[in-house]
Amino acid sequence: MFLWLFYFVQGESMLLFPTKNEQFWEDLWLSATKRPDKIDKSQRTDQNSEGQNGDDPVKRWDRMAGGFNKRSGSPEALKRKEKILSMLKASGALKNGAKVLDIGSGPGNWAIPMAEAGAVITALEPSGEMIKELKKRAEDKEVSHLINIVQKTWQEFDIKKEGFEGRFDLVFASMTPGISNPETLRKAMKAARFRGFCYLSGFSGGGWRTAYKQIWKELFNEEIESHSGDFIYPFNYIYSLGYRPYVEFMMWEQTREESVEDALETILFFILGSSDVEPSKKERLTEYLKDHSTNGIFSYNHKICQGAMLWQVLHDKSILGAMN
Repeated sequence: MFLWLFYFVQGESMLLFPTKNEQFWEDLWLSATKRPDKIDKSQRTDQNSEGQNGDDPVKRWDRMAGGFNKRSGSPEALKRKEKILSMLKASGALKNGAKVLDIGSGPGNWAIPMAEAGAVITALEPSGEMIKELKKRAEDKEVSHLINIVQKTWQEFDIKKEGFEGRFDLVFASMTPGISNPETLRKAMKAARFRGFCYLSGFSGGGWRTAYKQIWKELFNEEIESHSGDFIYPFNYIYSLGYRPYVEFMMWEQTREESVEDALETILFFILGSSDVEPSKKERLTEYLKDHSTNGIFSYNHKICQGAMLWQVLHDKSILGAMN
């Protein structure tokens, strides 16, 4: 099921309506990221730092590359993708020759179709395995010449040094840990040209980490908090800055069917950072998955809500003051 809510102001009438309390919403978002019970190392993107158990977070994304690629091709995923692409085209954010920055491009789920629409893409992605998938798909679709790949995290990327300030017609960030706090969101806005567009989507009300919390509680009697990436934080912050974006919510049910080994990797990918995954817990979780699998396949259903917003960036004094 898809639920749509649109509000958008264009042209000379597009004015900022700041609420004058952006610091409140910035502090609220930051406080959520700093709560000890909400520290989510699966969202860490420093390629030189290690997560729990000495596990590099980018390496975890490397291991997830194949699964991401497969799931992006499901009929329901393709239907959602067409909805978003239609919205981008209708607003003028995606058109032939547009310069697009895709933050956290992954295996090219969005970079490929946007290049097929004639846009010139700069794909920012830290995972080497994701980049391999992206390159292969770009070659298969014959759009490699339209996609420039940069292997870095958004957090470490210096937009001023690289000449990215005010450069793009569309700065696109879909379900990515690259936009994890007000600073990274402001940097994305600075990369957009005057009256250029920004698009951001994220889980609303919790994603797969929330889905697996019942299993975790059943096994270890530990509560798993949803991380601070909920859509409510960036939306309220952008609203407080004066923007009234297109807002869209999409809800659907999704079933993951994976081998026991892959399901273990998936669950630890989402849970890691909330609780120490000791060897004994890993063994117990493995036994649980085996006991609840059929012919070696573990199946799990979850209801998902995704929030998305699209807005035009105005670099006037009021917004620049908040963005510095």
